[in-house]
Amino acid sequence: MKFFKIILVFLIIAAFAISLWNKIHLQKYKRMYEIQKKEKARIEDVGKKIEEAVIKAQMASMKHIGKKLIWGNIEKIYPKEDSKQENHINPKLVLIFSELGCNVCQDNETAFAVDIANVFGENFVLAVINASNKRYARNYIRMNQINFPVYFCKDDLFLNGNNIKNTPMIFVIDEEDRVIASTFPIPGHPIYSKPIHEFCFYYFK
Repeated sequence: MKFFKIILVFLIIAAFAISLWNKIHLQKYKRMYEIQKKEKARIEDVGKKIEEAVIKAQMASMKHIGKKLIWGNIEKIYPKEDSKQENHINPKLVLIFSELGCNVCQDNETAFAVDIANVFGENFVLAVINASNKRYARNYIRMNQINFPVYFCKDDLFLNGNNIKNTPMIFVIDEEDRVIASTFPIPGHPIYSKPIHEFCFYYFK
């Protein structure tokens, strides 16, 4: 009789332990499910925001297509500071940067521009740096080992003259300085600049 009591107590304890174990793990799985659910919602939200940013950025950049760039209020600082403005400026790829713009975007687009200059020639590319002083522009040239002409712009005059509201901005222009393609790089998502990169290699051939 004593033996059966011991077995009964053991079974009760075992059943309680199993029930407690199941409860703990059920709560664990519920927490994991909630975490996964929240993470999925976060990713979807981030994806939606990226999509909205891409659409907004591209719509903003497309307003420049067909318009002629005005080469005023800029000063050449590389390769040499010879004049405030050359008589004829006609690159194919134009980078518009600012010291207040996205640094990562500028680094990505600069690397692409250096490749373009290496393949097609330095006169195919031009960068306009909008900054409070030339030191920023010179640091940009030195740190990125620039191999194409760079112009300095102060007081937003060049930007305002061309109705450029955001930087960085990338333009592809024709022989008459009219914009035929443009893009506004998305911070942290260089993949969205790939279409205009591919277009450049195709168009410049």
